[in-house]
Amino acid sequence: VGVQRYGLALFELEFAEESLRVDQRLLSFAQAAAKTQFDSELEVIRNEARALLAEYQRYASYSSAQAAWGRLYNSVGLDVLPQSIDKYDIKSLSSSMEQTMAEWQSLTFQTSIGPESATKP
Repeated sequence: VGVQRYGLALFELEFAEESLRVDQRLLSFAQAAAKTQFDSELEVIRNEARALLAEYQRYASYSSAQAAWGRLYNSVGLDVLPQSIDKYDIKSLSSSMEQTMAEWQSLTFQTSIGPESATKP
């Protein structure tokens, strides 16, 4: 179930990214048209708002994909923290967690949708 939720969240992210690209193209067209016609300023504002909304939706979808991935980790009991975090600074703690996740993924979890696609907006 967790893998399917994660896959669905990634699909939603891809859809939001495509929507963002379309709205940004519409905005570009509207801006170009506004340069030739002053009465289309309202259309430019409308398209700017749509592009902004599409960008927000993309980030919300990305957040959902990350949350689904985290729930998947949690459902199988993965603990990415080292035994003692007191001796780590932020950079080395981050490296340790990243290494733990990479090792776990390569040994345990193989899907057609790789986790690397969910870590890049």
